[in-house]
Amino acid sequence: MSNRDGRDDISSPLIASEIAGTWHSLVSSMAIIPLLFMSVIGYTILRTLYVGFLYRSLSSVPGPWYSRFTHLVLKFHIISGRRIHYVDSLHQKYGSVIRIGPDEVAVSDLEGFSNIHKIGGGFLKSPWYDTIIQGGEPGLFALRDPILHAARRRLFAQAFSNSALQRNWGQEIQQKARLAVARIKADALATEADILKWWTLMATDVVAHLAFGESFNMLELGKVRGTPTIMT
Repeated sequence: MSNRDGRDDISSPLIASEIAGTWHSLVSSMAIIPLLFMSVIGYTILRTLYVGFLYRSLSSVPGPWYSRFTHLVLKFHIISGRRIHYVDSLHQKYGSVIRIGPDEVAVSDLEGFSNIHKIGGGFLKSPWYDTIIQGGEPGLFALRDPILHAARRRLFAQAFSNSALQRNWGQEIQQKARLAVARIKADALATEADILKWWTLMATDVVAHLAFGESFNMLELGKVRGTPTIMT
């Protein structure tokens, strides 16, 4: 119904009914939001409990209580670039074998490390290695099938044997090791030395030289550089 000016009269029963219906729909929609929120919270709790139950075989492995339910704390430290420091702090508190996630265990014991990584040790690579394959066939590092890995590894056995590495790369590696020690000594005499930093830079330069035939020269720079020219 319209008034004399041609405008709708909100006192009309029809219009009032439409307004009431719209308001009722709005209120009903808002009432659903808390229900959805509670549903998400409930699902998260149930899923967390299920994950803890699914990997209950690891319940005897020491570690923080939340590690049996979620990876979130570990992922936070990965994103912040402090995973190694976080895991090391857990080793200091709980021992050489610790649980850092629902399905993940970290081992710092030398004997245990050797048993896990030795050829034919019976420990297979986890599905995580599938995530680093950039299409096509996996490389030697990401290859999970032990039979295929053994066949592929034999092709590199001679070139990467201890005698071949010592003969072809021994002098280069020794030079980098001496440089790393010299930089550590210089820092220690000045203020303090970050040994982890220098060993990491040395390892990166050595691997780069072996893989690409040219070092990243991070030891000389004393820091992690941007994308090296040999990678562009």
